[in-house]
Amino acid sequence: MDTTQLDEYHTFFINKEEPNEQHRRLSYLVEEAGCRSFLESYMASCGTSDLKIAASLFLKHYARIVAASTLYHLASADAVLRLPPDQMYVSENGRQLSIPQADKLWLSIPINNRVTMRQTLLSELFADHLTPLLATMKQVSSAPYNILWENVAVRINSIYRKMLSKDISPIVKQRIIEDFTFLQQADGALFACKKNPIHSFLYLHNPDVEAPKRRTCCFNYKVGKMEYCEACPHLKLV
Repeated sequence: MDTTQLDEYHTFFINKEEPNEQHRRLSYLVEEAGCRSFLESYMASCGTSDLKIAASLFLKHYARIVAASTLYHLASADAVLRLPPDQMYVSENGRQLSIPQADKLWLSIPINNRVTMRQTLLSELFADHLTPLLATMKQVSSAPYNILWENVAVRINSIYRKMLSKDISPIVKQRIIEDFTFLQQADGALFACKKNPIHSFLYLHNPDVEAPKRRTCCFNYKVGKMEYCEACPHLKLV
């Protein structure tokens, strides 16, 4: 993992620093007690007294850290930073991830083995990482699954939209389309779910068509500046 790659990961709030007393191992958040403790602290940092709101807003940010960074590098570099929860540490305010062994977790994908490796790596991301975390947060906070999964999907849509808006090579554009199609058509096994939980939330950017509104609300308007997100479904009503 070179300096350029590390700098790119910094934009996704990931660094190689050793954790301190204000960090918690990510695997701790998959345990009910650890998740509840974390969300109770996170409530204070985002200005709410509702566990459901805290869970939604954390997952919305966390999906940018892990899902967007993985899919960005998968398409742009045919390489990813693997993200095993037992080797990751999240800051107490939920804004940063520290992965001390990042160099050992960086994986370049052989061009002749991309399809197989994509399946493996995205199964690690979803089935082994995000799905267990979402399940625990739903159990602890009672936040609906469809809100939590749409929070993940909007980050996937966003990173692809940003990439497609730039001057990218035909190869990268092809990877984006292939990876998006794979995610949208994947069966539930990729996510350790009965069915694909993000299928209906995904769309590929088309500059000639207005992006659709979210189907669910992430509760962002209930904290901070009390503002609706650009794609909030409540905007249809105001």
